[in-house]
Amino acid sequence: MTAANLAGGADEAIEMIVADIDAAASTVHLSFYIWLADHNGLKVVDAVCRAAARGTACRIVADAIGSCGLIRSKHWRAMREAGAQLCASLPAPLGLGLVAGHRTDLRNHRKIVVIDGDTTWCGSQNCADAAFLPKRTFAPWVDILIRYQGPVARQADLIFASGWMAETGEDMGPIFANDLPTPESDGFAAIAVGTGPLSPRATMTDIFVALLAAARQRVVITTPYFAPDPPLLNAIVASARRGVHLTIVFPRRNDSRILGAISKAYYPVLARAGVHIHEFRGGLLHAKTLVVDSHLALVGSANMDRRSLDLNFENNILFASSDLRSNRKDGTATSSTLEGRLPISAAGKQTDRFLRTARSAPNDATCALPGGAAQALTL
Repeated sequence: MTAANLAGGADEAIEMIVADIDAAASTVHLSFYIWLADHNGLKVVDAVCRAAARGTACRIVADAIGSCGLIRSKHWRAMREAGAQLCASLPAPLGLGLVAGHRTDLRNHRKIVVIDGDTTWCGSQNCADAAFLPKRTFAPWVDILIRYQGPVARQADLIFASGWMAETGEDMGPIFANDLPTPESDGFAAIAVGTGPLSPRATMTDIFVALLAAARQRVVITTPYFAPDPPLLNAIVASARRGVHLTIVFPRRNDSRILGAISKAYYPVLARAGVHIHEFRGGLLHAKTLVVDSHLALVGSANMDRRSLDLNFENNILFASSDLRSNRKDGTATSSTLEGRLPISAAGKQTDRFLRTARSAPNDATCALPGGAAQALTL
């Protein structure tokens, strides 16, 4: 059984990760798609340097394209000089590499933190400030990051090791000869899932579809990028048509114009099926969550788009808990992430146009604000 805490925001999550790294006794394993040399990013760099300097084995992965700025900087060199082992994941091919057909569209989109093999973090947040300076006009980026303790940390470590060993050639087998993390007596069931282009075809889609099929009363989805394959779209539509109260929350403004337009193009199909469509106005909603009947949830790095479904290396954790709470100092559950959502009938002229298209067909969507939609993050 696993215990967990939901970080109250981007800054708090980084502070907690830094505290875990500072307390690490044996291993620090980090993997981020985007790692910026900003306030939060450098906090983690400094913590890794401290851990490596005191003899903790630090294995650090950053995607070669998503984190190229940090990888080329003095901060990357500082971690190496402190004793950390570094891996720029999936480097972009140059020259003859392009001619030979090496793929630049296969990215390591994972966000993994594993400390001493018994504590792990999983969610949508990159190692960066919520202000996210490269795309500051869309800030703040609103993410979710959850800290887990228990056997699921070993599973996350295995996902990390699968990529690390493939890219560096190091045998991490001896690390996993240690005893499994002690189960938490008052915890809940959880499983970590790693997917990618080497997985059996449609693995990530199958996970989404299975969860939607399990729903009996309610589903709440948050995703910044929505370009589903046909099986996933059919599962969403079928769930709504059989009476499941299904809500999807998208960001009002998207950092990708193309994906933003593609997402909105699906509004008529979703609305005709009875899906409750909302748009979040308080920044770029970047959290990737799927909550079923307020107790079963999938949280991680995977979007509902073709890159996450087919091309990217992703990591998610599926867990069953009806009372996962925020670690905020006031003790309240995190609901601010979705407080800025609007039903699309109030979201502006462009989405009104899509809604009118949907209303021309039978089975019009009800767009009233559903009570408790913030349960997507508070469970």
